[in-house]
Amino acid sequence: MNVKKSLGNRIRGWFPQEPYRVSGGLNAVYEKKQPPLMIPPKYILSATKFSAALGIFWIIFYGFMTFDSLDFESYPTPALQIAAWTALGLAVGTTTVTMFIKKQLRQLSRDYQYVGNIKDTVVGFAPIILFFIFSFSAVWSIHDPIMRMPVFQGFLISTYTCGISIVITGCALYAAFEKRENMRLMRSWWGPGIVLIPKAPENMNFKKSLGNRIKGLFH
Repeated sequence: MNVKKSLGNRIRGWFPQEPYRVSGGLNAVYEKKQPPLMIPPKYILSATKFSAALGIFWIIFYGFMTFDSLDFESYPTPALQIAAWTALGLAVGTTTVTMFIKKQLRQLSRDYQYVGNIKDTVVGFAPIILFFIFSFSAVWSIHDPIMRMPVFQGFLISTYTCGISIVITGCALYAAFEKRENMRLMRSWWGPGIVLIPKAPENMNFKKSLGNRIKGLFH
């Protein structure tokens, strides 16, 4: 038995006890991060529902302001020009917000928290900011008011469609991520920070709701 045990220990000693990376020779780390145990109290809003509410507000409020300021009778705008401005606004908004939110979701999948700041937001939405700056400059570079107004109306439509694409795309990406990961994205009222937390079991929600109803019968 001693001979077998000694031989087995020697054979095991020929092989590494822990896996190593081939390239760097460092110990491989297979430890997966866990969701944070303490959720900061300010993260009380669903990021998906917040985006949906923002989309409804943008469509109704800004839509009313946009279409109320358009005057196609006095300044007729060609349909092709309207279609071009609409497509440009949708393309810029959708592309920019998709890249920005996918970056957020990658960090959330890794760290369960996205702590952004104003600088990250400005850099992430730089294509949209530049688009509006150049478009607005192009509009006001036209000195003739009669020629300027149709272009300005197209710019307003482009702004409206760009905003719609931003809020709808963001809401769709958040909802798809939550469904795929079976987790919830929570944010605060102010600030770009988002945390990823597990969803509560449905039976727990049912029990809590049932318990609250039973308590209400005796009060």
